[in-house]
Amino acid sequence: MKARAEAVFALPILGSWLVHAPLSGVSALVNRAALLELWGRMRGSRGASREVECLVEALERPDAESRKLDGDFAPGFLGIIPTRACDLDCVYCDFGSASAGEGKVMELGVAASAVDWMAANVSGRGGPLLDVHFFGGEPFRAPDVVDTAVHRGRAVASSLGIAARFEASTNGCFDDDRLAFVEDYFDAVVISWDGPSRLHDRHRPRKNGSGTAELVERNARALAGSRTEVCIRSCVTAEGLSSLEEAVGWCCSEVTPSAMDLETLKPTARTMEAGIRPPDPLGFASAFARCETIAAAAGVRLVFAAAELEGPRASFCPVATDTAIVDPSGRISSCYLNEADWAAAGLDLSYGRIEEGEVRIDRSAARRIRSLGERRGPCLSCFLRWSCAGGCHVENAALGSGGRLPASCAQARLIAAERLLKALGNRDLADSLFADLGAMEELAYRPSDTLASAASE
Repeated sequence: MKARAEAVFALPILGSWLVHAPLSGVSALVNRAALLELWGRMRGSRGASREVECLVEALERPDAESRKLDGDFAPGFLGIIPTRACDLDCVYCDFGSASAGEGKVMELGVAASAVDWMAANVSGRGGPLLDVHFFGGEPFRAPDVVDTAVHRGRAVASSLGIAARFEASTNGCFDDDRLAFVEDYFDAVVISWDGPSRLHDRHRPRKNGSGTAELVERNARALAGSRTEVCIRSCVTAEGLSSLEEAVGWCCSEVTPSAMDLETLKPTARTMEAGIRPPDPLGFASAFARCETIAAAAGVRLVFAAAELEGPRASFCPVATDTAIVDPSGRISSCYLNEADWAAAGLDLSYGRIEEGEVRIDRSAARRIRSLGERRGPCLSCFLRWSCAGGCHVENAALGSGGRLPASCAQARLIAAERLLKALGNRDLADSLFADLGAMEELAYRPSDTLASAASE
């Protein structure tokens, strides 16, 4: 068989088995007898039932690529962090701090050099698009840097005969002039909005303590009605879980973004001090499934980053994909998190620097970072091995060091399994799964999804 045994998984679903082969693009719901027949065929036996033989034929399709990089260094997009500073004081944010250089702003020459280098790199390998993403802090706190990169990018892309695309992750708290600039020049924005004002204003106040929900909602509506594609990103807490459907329903009807990304709170010392906690992972997965129905009815795609199933990938994020992210000091890395976060996880994600207008790339360091896409531990036996691909490299650096799977894994596994069941036309079974706490726990925290593990039970 072309399908490798380690690339075929089986999940227990209320007495049935959900077989999933992500590299072959195949999923099927089978009973125990068919599961054992399939395992026998994977080991070379003959004489399986017609249904199992049909499944075997599907699995014999050539495997899709898992997008592991090889060959020349080829960054897919350029990330620019104009500043780590921000005008908000979000209770769960640990991006901006004095130790991270909060007040530093990127020199305009660094921004121009980064755009020139990336455009030449794309054009040199025959690529069609200069793709630039702005991160923060809040990128629009350094408007001159953003303006320089955008106008320089458009000019150099035009001179090279390629297109230019600009995207920003933003808190959405900008005035009319900046709103007009974004509408005119940005292809996409990711706006942070945490739900009704009672939640959003508690989570994401200004530094003087005043609320921001009204301004964010105004700007999100305006941008969603323009040429700019809008994605709303919401941080879900235990408190916010009970009103999640309300929040998604309001956003889908009042803003109508192209997508809404729900991510759960990452607990820190600051969040504990503020008295906010992450949601129960099983409860979040159930609520996400209900919200997905609400969003779909409005034509909005609901996103949970670790449970997206569009195709195989070798890495969850820019790390290990050659992405070039330039911080305010001119350092080039593959991650927009603070360097202190990498160090705490035992990682070095830096591989270059821009100095005096020259871009210097350490290709050996870039190759070393590529190898981080080769995940180990429990990820190898998880059915999301090529979907979640191990999650955040920094946050999950210790994954597999022992004990039960973390909440981040549990909720991703449940959401992805529910999506696979619905794609197979088994919505009722998906609903039954989420109504059975024991079945949810069995699936959420299962240590191995390999076909061999399932067959041995």
